[in-house]
Amino acid sequence: MYSHCLTPFFVCKCTPRIPMHKLTETLKKKWAEYLFEVVVIIISVLGAFSLNNWNEQRKSAYLEVSFLKDIQAGFARLEYNFSQNVLLEEQVSADMSNILYHIENDLVYSETVAVSMNRSLFYMPEIWADYGPYESLKAVGLQVITNDSLRSFVSRQFGQRLPGRIREQNQINKYIESFNSQKPLWFTGEKGNIPWDFEALKQDKKFIHLVNFSKNRAEDNIQYYKEVIPALKFVFEAFDREIQSLE
Repeated sequence: MYSHCLTPFFVCKCTPRIPMHKLTETLKKKWAEYLFEVVVIIISVLGAFSLNNWNEQRKSAYLEVSFLKDIQAGFARLEYNFSQNVLLEEQVSADMSNILYHIENDLVYSETVAVSMNRSLFYMPEIWADYGPYESLKAVGLQVITNDSLRSFVSRQFGQRLPGRIREQNQINKYIESFNSQKPLWFTGEKGNIPWDFEALKQDKKFIHLVNFSKNRAEDNIQYYKEVIPALKFVFEAFDREIQSLE
């Protein structure tokens, strides 16, 4: 027996009707088979979701590790720059102290004073901060770094502290540069900073101010570097641990 379905244009024979009791009997006989098929489908779907999630997590972890390594390398370069600056600033401090010692004790011009003047009098330090990795991280979002402590440290250092310190250092360097106009009055211009008259220079208030200012600036930078370097080393090790946990 076939049922007929009428359309405006023709009559078609549709699928034969299956009695309800036959469906029930079939389900009773093959329920385990059907259940197994349903379970297989569910497991397959869940497996596909899990595999997709795993792949996404691996991609996120790979991206995070890549940024962590780049920023860690930036911190390593910064730590090296600070370590070198400590040595340079210690030399500046010693040279300025030597000049001041000669001034305060009214000593004659000597070879050590000549070396100190030529080496350190107009020295202007620089902080070489590598902002490239941080800018790339900002472009994709700081949340790529899942470790809250590391993300906060990176944000504070590159977003606030380093820019502030560099601005301050640039202002100090500009102030030191403002004394360039005094060079022709103080020095002959031959073979470095050789004074016209060291006895007169010992009485020059601007010269004495520059020497004191350079000494204090150097000692302030030494203190800053020595406080920051251990923190950079500690964070470098923290980056190592985080990278190992993600790889």
